[in-house]
Amino acid sequence: MEEENLQNSQRQEGERSSPSFRLEKERLCTKIHETKVAKTYSASHLVLGGILLVISLIFLFISFKYNSIGQKRFAPKSMEFIACLITGAASLVLLVLGSVQMVLRTKRIKSLTHDLNALKEAEKGSGK
Repeated sequence: MEEENLQNSQRQEGERSSPSFRLEKERLCTKIHETKVAKTYSASHLVLGGILLVISLIFLFISFKYNSIGQKRFAPKSMEFIACLITGAASLVLLVLGSVQMVLRTKRIKSLTHDLNALKEAEKGSGK
């Protein structure tokens, strides 16, 4: 009894939406999901960039050394300052890369969602 109801509902659903609409909806939903996963990776770039920025600032503060008379002076030739520059550059790259990817992928998700909604509206219009 339940199987017959399920088959009838599937037939009715199949009559309402053509295979091309269903395939296009599946394709759009898959692309939206993939883009959301990629957006998560962009967020991880932002987090890693922030962590490296903090590490770079720590190295910058460590690069100040005391001289022979007890004054704290900046030592640009120290290994700490070189590490500060390297981590700062990596931080900058990750933050810029993550920000650009985040913006582009957010726009792509909005565009795909708009296309999916338009497809649903077109499907409703053709089914009536």
